[in-house]
Amino acid sequence: MSFSLAKTIQILTYMSCFSYEDLKKIFGKYGRIVDITLPLDYYTRDAKGYGFVEYEESRDAGTLRSLKNDKI
Repeated sequence: MSFSLAKTIQILTYMSCFSYEDLKKIFGKYGRIVDITLPLDYYTRDAKGYGFVEYEESRDAGTLRSLKNDKI
C-alpha cells in the first residue's frame, strides 16, 4: 500500500458495523476519496476498528484534520 500522508487521515475508532460505503458517504462530503483502507483481523476477518481515508487533494484531508471529532 502506497499513499501520501498529507492526503490521508487515520480513523482511530469506528464502529465495525460501518461498511466501506458508509464511511465513503460520511467522509466523502469533505472531498474526493481515492481509497479507504479498513484492516481486517487475519484469523477472524473482522474489522480491527480503525482505518485510513485517502483523499485526492491534501487540502481536503487538512480540512478534515482541522475539525473536531464531534463535527464529523
